[in-house]
Amino acid sequence: MEAFDLTQLRFDDSGLIPTIVQDAENSQVLMLAYMNRESLQMTLETGLTHFYSRSRQRIWQKGEESGHIQRVHEIYYDCDEDTLLIKAEQVVAACHTGRRSCFYRRLLPSPDAPPDTAQQQFDPEAVYGGSLAVLQQIFEVIRDRQARPQPDSYVSGLFAKEPGPDPQEGRRRGDRVGGGLEEWEPGGDYLRSRRPLVSCAGPAGASWNRAVSGRSGAA
Repeated sequence: MEAFDLTQLRFDDSGLIPTIVQDAENSQVLMLAYMNRESLQMTLETGLTHFYSRSRQRIWQKGEESGHIQRVHEIYYDCDEDTLLIKAEQVVAACHTGRRSCFYRRLLPSPDAPPDTAQQQFDPEAVYGGSLAVLQQIFEVIRDRQARPQPDSYVSGLFAKEPGPDPQEGRRRGDRVGGGLEEWEPGGDYLRSRRPLVSCAGPAGASWNRAVSGRSGAA
């Protein structure tokens, strides 16, 4: 059997292709993500799903933090050659909310999804509640607000007021948004801190909480 030529696939202008992941055992749709050529090649080579994060701008393996990996059984592509379908064995659950599937909410015939669909398979706080995970989420918000500015966003306003990017500017913005962030690693996937990553006590913690939750304005 001849090896599949990846050039047959139609990646979009950003070099990405949408990928649906389906439970190999019961055909439940688990999630939708994006692959580039490199992440698809890594998936083929390892037998584990790898995707490309548009917000983090890097390749990531499903389950790299949680351990909830996906073992690939089959890969299909559609008639237009611009969408992939992966049938995989899902460990624990696919959704970061703790649900088995990312599609646990319903529009029709009623908003009430079946109980087994909405039931959590794990506690997200226990799995993703570490400081690094929280910091990663904040960093993703910052990058998203830079790439897709929002009119009511405090973070977008910081980028609009001052030109950039450069490492020193990134450091200053990190200090202002996070209160405890001291160093931005250019091209990296996270923000570093020489002090505790998250502090909820005192004014700095209050500023941090407002920046994350948007209680005093949207992030």
